This record gives sequence, C-alpha cells and structure tokens, in this order.
Amino acid sequence: MPKPKIDNKIFKSSNIHIPLIKDMYFGDSFTQNIPSLILDNESKLNSLIDEKKYELFCRNKFRKPIVDLYALFNPFNEAFRAFYPFIPHLKKTLKKGDYILDLSNRTGWTTSFLSALFPEQIIISMWEGNTDVLGYNGLNYWFAKNKENTNIQVVIGKLDMPLPFADETVAMAFGLDVLHHQMRSILLDELERICQKDALVFFPHVHTANAEPFPYFKRGGDLLHAKEYEALYKNSDKKFNIYSEPELFKKSKNMVELVKSNANSLDYNCLMAIGPERLDLDEKIQNFDYFDYFNLLQGQLVINYILEIDSQNKIQLNNGILKDEIVALLINHPVYKDIIDKIVNHQLTEIEAKICYWARLNYSATEISEKIGIEPMVFIETIKSLEKLEILQILPLDPEHLRLQNFISTQIWKEPKGKSNLQYLWKKSVSLYSNENYIITNFDNNEYTYADFDQIVRFVTETLVKNDMKKGDLVMLQAKAGVETISLFWACMNLGLVFIPISEDMPPESLMDLVNSFNPNLLFLKNGFPKQMLLNRKTVFIESFDFENDPKLTYFSDWLVDEITDINLPEISENDLALILFTSGSTSNPKGVQLNHAQLFQSTENIVQAYNWDITDRYLVIADLDSMSGLRNTCLVTALTGSVAIVPSFEQTLHTGNMLDCIYEYNISILAANPAFYYQLYIRHDSKSKLAKLRLALSTGGKLTADLKKNFYEKTSKYILNYYGLTETSGICIYEPPGFNDFKEGIIGIPINCLIKIVDVDGNRVEQGKEGELFIYGNTISNGYWGENKNKTDESGWYHTGDLAKIDEKGIVYLAGRKSEFIKNAQSKIVNLSEIEQTVRSLSVVNDVGLLPLFQNESETYAIFISGIDSAESEIITDKIRKTIENKFGKKMIPNTILILDSLPRTSNGKLNKQKLTELLTNNQ
Repeated sequence: MPKPKIDNKIFKSSNIHIPLIKDMYFGDSFTQNIPSLILDNESKLNSLIDEKKYELFCRNKFRKPIVDLYALFNPFNEAFRAFYPFIPHLKKTLKKGDYILDLSNRTGWTTSFLSALFPEQIIISMWEGNTDVLGYNGLNYWFAKNKENTNIQVVIGKLDMPLPFADETVAMAFGLDVLHHQMRSILLDELERICQKDALVFFPHVHTANAEPFPYFKRGGDLLHAKEYEALYKNSDKKFNIYSEPELFKKSKNMVELVKSNANSLDYNCLMAIGPERLDLDEKIQNFDYFDYFNLLQGQLVINYILEIDSQNKIQLNNGILKDEIVALLINHPVYKDIIDKIVNHQLTEIEAKICYWARLNYSATEISEKIGIEPMVFIETIKSLEKLEILQILPLDPEHLRLQNFISTQIWKEPKGKSNLQYLWKKSVSLYSNENYIITNFDNNEYTYADFDQIVRFVTETLVKNDMKKGDLVMLQAKAGVETISLFWACMNLGLVFIPISEDMPPESLMDLVNSFNPNLLFLKNGFPKQMLLNRKTVFIESFDFENDPKLTYFSDWLVDEITDINLPEISENDLALILFTSGSTSNPKGVQLNHAQLFQSTENIVQAYNWDITDRYLVIADLDSMSGLRNTCLVTALTGSVAIVPSFEQTLHTGNMLDCIYEYNISILAANPAFYYQLYIRHDSKSKLAKLRLALSTGGKLTADLKKNFYEKTSKYILNYYGLTETSGICIYEPPGFNDFKEGIIGIPINCLIKIVDVDGNRVEQGKEGELFIYGNTISNGYWGENKNKTDESGWYHTGDLAKIDEKGIVYLAGRKSEFIKNAQSKIVNLSEIEQTVRSLSVVNDVGLLPLFQNESETYAIFISGIDSAESEIITDKIRKTIENKFGKKMIPNTILILDSLPRTSNGKLNKQKLTELLTNNQ
C-alpha cells in the first residue's frame, strides 16, 4: 500500500526559507528567502551530514558501548505504556492523511512507534538539533534516507521557538518527557495554534510535585502540582486530562478496570492529555491488543533488554555492564519494579527461549514462527505469554526501526534486512575502507588496499563470467591462502558461486575422488598436481612455474582477462549456498558441510564482537582457506572491520623462528592458531620479546590445556583465549572474552549468539555442574552435508556436537571429553581412529591392530600397535603401513609411533587394555 505523502501546505507561508536537506526540513536554521543566503545555509548543513562516517561510527559503537538507559527501557516502562490505553480511540478517530506531530524523537523510538501504529497518517518527527542519541546523521540514516518507503517526515526545530507549521494542521501531537521541561516556553501556545479543534495532545511522563519520590531521586524540569496544569485551560474550550502514570500502566496490563483523570493523584509522574472540553476522555480508555488491529505478518518482536535469559532458560536482570544502573532505574520506577520482581527466576519453555533468541537477531514474527516450526495460533498465544512476562512486545514496526531499537539497546550493529550476504559485505568494505590495507604479502612485502584488491577481484569476477560460470556453479580450490586464492573467493561470492576449498595435504587420489563426486564446474589446483589425473577437467593452476604448457591447463595469471568492464552481478540471497568445507582429513569420504551467506556472515560478526576486532588490527594468516577459522578470519573478518591480513610464504610457516620474526616485524595484533602452534612459540627463548605487541592470542582447533595457558602467560605475559565451534556451527559458538583470563582445565567460555544446553543420554537437561553432551541451537548451524538432507541436528533444531561438557553456576562452559573416539592432530585435522584402524587391518600382513590416542607437546596424536609380524620383516611392514596411510589419508596423518608386539593386551570382554598399551609405549621410549 502506498504511503501517504506530506503536503508542504503544512508549513507556514512567509518570506522565511526552511532548508530541505537530505529530505529533512531544518526549521531551526531558516533564513530570509534570498538565494545567496539560502545557498550558504544549505551548504553548511550539507557538510554536517556524512552517511559513511555515521555508519562507521555505529559499526564501532559496541567496542565502547554507551547505552542510553531510557532508550533501552522503551517501550516497556510505565512512562511509555501509559499511552497504550488511548490507542483504540485514536485508531477510530484519526483520518487517513492526518498529521501526527512527534515533538521529541530523541532516540528514534517515539517516531518508530507512532509510524507503525498509524500507517495511514503522516508522522512529523521533530528533534531539537544535532545533539544526543541520533543528531542530524542519525535522523537522516534511520528516518529520512528511505523516506519514500515510510510515512515519516523529519523536521528539525526547537520547542522554545515558534513551530514552523501552519495553523490548525496537526490532528494529534505526542510529547514524551517534554511538558515539564517547556513550561517557560511558548510551546503550549504554539500547539494550540497548529492543532485542529478536535486534536488530542499527549504528554506522557510529566514530572509533578504531587508527591515526593521515595526513595528520593533528582528529576528534571519544573515540578508543578498537577492542579496548576489543570488550571491553565479553565476558561477555554480545551482542558487538561491528568492521569496517574502507574494507573494507566496497570490498565495496559489488564490489572485495573477503571482509570479516571485526577489532578490530585499522589503519583509523582502523570500522563497529561489536552483535548476538547466536551470530550470525556475517561470513557475512551480501554485495553490495546495488537491482534485487534494487525496480523502476525506485520509483527516485529521488541525485546526487553533490561532482562536476559540464563543458561537454564530462567529470566534474570541483565547482568552486563549496566547491571547497577538497571537496578537504580527500577527503584525509580516502583510500579514496574513490582512486575519485574515477580518474574525474575521464572522458567521459560524451550519454545519461549527460542522465540527470544531469534527476536534478538531482528527476525520478524512470521520468520521466527517458520524457523521454530510452530502453528500460528500456538505462536500467538506464546507471544502473549511472553508479553505478560515483560520479555517482549509485538508491534507492527518497520524492520529498520526494529533494527534501530536493538542497536540503541545493545550497541551492536546488524546489517539491514536482506544484506547479510558476502557480495554486500565486500562491496560495503571497499566503500568504507577503500584506502586501508587489506592484504600484505610478507614474503615480498606487497601491499594491497581494499580498492587495489577490488580491482583484482573484478578481474577474476569477469574472467569467471567469460568462462560461463553462473550462480550456483561449483568452484573447487586446492591451494594456500594468497592473493590469487583470496581474490578468487571474493569473485565467487560476487557471482553467487559455491566455493569449495580443499586441504593442500589431501592426497591426489582422495582429491580426485572428491572431484568426481562433486563434479565442479571449475577446478583450481596448486602447481605440480599430477596432470594425468585431471581427466580433461577445466582446470586453472596457482603459481605459474615449472609446468608443461597445455591449453587446457591454464596458469592463474594467464587465465585472467586483459581488461574489465561493468558487469551485472546477480542478486544474492542470505540463504544462498556460499561455501562447502570438509569436516575430516582422515577419511576417503569426507563430509562436505554446506554453509550459506547468512551463516558465514553471523559467524564473522560473532568473532568480531567477541574480540573487538577493529580497523587497527593486523592478523597473521596461519591456517589455510580449507578451515572455518582460516577462511573466515583471513577473508571475512578483515573485510568486516577494515583490518589487514599479513600472508606469509609457505617456507616461512615451516619455521617457528620465522613466524615469530613476522609477528614482531609486522606488528601483528591478533593470532588465531591451534595449541600446538602456541606450544612451539612457548618453547622459543625469544617469544616474550617477539610477542610484546600482540593484543590477542586466540586458540581453536584443538584441546587447550590449563598448563599451556598458564606456562604461556608466565613466559610471555599473554593470555591464550579459547574459542569453540565446529564446522557445522560455522566456527564460533562459545568463547573466552578478553579479560576472562582463567586457567581452569577445559574452560571454553560463554555462548555468543546461540543457545546451548547440556543433556543426558535420554536428552534431558542436566543440572548445573553435571556433565552431558553439548547441544547448540542458532542461526549458524549448517543446513546439512552435500548430497545429504541431514546433519547431526534433531527435529527441533538442536545440533548434537558429540562433545561432553558442563556449565557452572555463572554460565561458563567447560569441555570434558568426546562421545566418540577421534583426535585433532597438530594441524587441527580430525583423525577418525576407527578408519585408520580399519585401513591398517585390511593389510594381509597384519594379524591384530590397536590404536592408542596420545597427547604430546600440546597436540593430539596416536600410536599404532600391531601383532603377528615376523621381526625380520618389521621395518618393511611398518614402512608399508606408513605409505598406505599417507596415500589414503595424507602425510600428516601418519603416527609418530608404530609398535610391534607378540600380541595385543585385551580385557576379558575383548577390548584393548589401554593402560597396558600406555605402559608398553612408555617402556619402549
């Protein structure tokens, strides 16, 4: 339905010129209607509005959050809810195209709310200048930039000056927390002039002198008794209707039957409504029910951020940085505090917790009901239950206005609807950070700014188009992170291609099995891959040296087009498949985890928020693009934050000393590596001095022990911070925040943007402190494996990690082991021991086989025990075992130890006696 448009006849007709800049009228910056004055005035105002600067400011707010407490408190407090009982009357009486004047759109909430409730009317959104929460930039970004899609017109104007509107043009006015601040101004006279005869003017939250607050707190403005307000219109056809704010709040929650105007109320905060003397406003007060006027499709769920849900799904007061301020705020709002006191520790159902989870991520009511898979009527009843618990409200908000409310309440920036895709991310990054460095190749010291790199990405994008690549086509890559591979990734994201990175360590036979299984449209391989295995596939080689020339096997540099043109990029959906990563490096049939654009985007936002990654950070690329952390941190996190990735050469990565030199010389601020890498740094004599400039040492991809954390800190003064996540969960779900600094064994931290639970063998939640399997729920869970319509997610959306864990009373998570037997080696590759055993057992020369997982030098490894071997052939047999494992699983899957025994020790039930094996291994070392 088209939105009503403003008629400029609403403004005064005079020789005064009101500037219109960025679709905002500047009623506080008028001039005489003289061209030179107008031009000078508009130029100055234009210079004050910078959309790029404002967006960068907002994106970085979470690093130093300054939450406006009252903005966070909207729309739940009694000051706002006092207006709700008048909404039914206004819905009946306001006419299509009427003007509603919002006198004080300080945080954006009042205009958002009025615009949503009254979509057929025009909202005139006023603010007093370039100050406070929004200012000119905020009003422009959230309310004026997309004016054609809203019923809102922004007008800048001061309330203590004549208002710039014509007589009798406004059908309703709304001034939250305004009146007691304006009793020494001309506001009331101006409102009487511009309002129509039957107009209502609402002043929610007026401080009065009717009663002294207890306990006392300072209140702003002129404190007048309500009877002094009432007397202002004694000899007029207007009157002041004066209502107790707590009584109206109770009416909005169906806690009282009748509310009447009463200037002698003993409550010290009132709602005052000016209306025609003949109107009995008391009779018009009734309960407002969203579903009487709007349907589920129009609904957005507004979360109450003074509350939170703990790990056991119980309601608690927000325990974050504003905990003390929230407690003080509630003391000053006793009627609301009574409500909150009754619901703290209330146990939510799992469905209720899931609704709150998705609402925090800005999903609409219908999107949430679809994601949870709940019938609409049941969903509506659940929403009503949550409204009674003050956890949320359903309102017909514009999605952008919900996004604003959540941003102001959390200081965390979320992308606009439909923009959580990687094509948009790259375009936005180039726009915001064009002159900042994106990639520096350490081995030749080449620097590429975002603008430079975008040129390379455009060349690759156009070349892919010239090779007939279309959205949804598969691109498979086996090569290390570098300029070619990173630019190829972004070109694929531009075109909606599916990027499939493969480990460089994967044996050629295993890789060709994958190639034949996936049948990629285009294949990129490292130089030196056996040409005879390519089977005439369309192939491009990375690194162009020492390879026989062949027209079907193109080097990357020769493959690129000579020039670029403007090409139309396809539209990318958040749900489009973007990436396939493989979960196992130890199996001939690894599972391809499918990840879409939204999942990768959320994973990137998670780690940025977790570790305050920003434009000043310098990240050293250690992991390759075939790992979740390697690809996300190298390509995506840098792009989201405008930071730079330092790419070392392959030779540099082979020597810890060279890596330490690189960390020091390039001022690396963030490392993300597995524990084995940190152990190698720890044993170096020069690690303290070379790591002096490091800001964050992040660990993932393996078991981080308390001993390593403690020893590393004692030597380098740097804490290693753990973060946890599987490929199927897009890489980060739980993390140790900066400042956590805990040396307890198994600790992995607190959840980020996900729900977790610990369950027993029957699937029931265990008590705090008890061990069970860790389950994850959220929007980063993979949709399944390639070629399969399933993963380890149950019908209700919980992902079964296979990891054993526990949660303490503070909500901190500890890993306790695994349900199934596998290890992650020093390269963070999963080694499924049963598959290794099966492969070795299949050799005819072996009688019995056993595998023993080990933990050495802060990494997991294993030993193989075999029996039935002639001692004269032991060296030949062990070489054959190593070669078989290398050919099938890769060189890095070969164990350090193969021990030949006369027979393997087993228990009475036939299982390996691992204690005996450990003793035998120790005795042979």
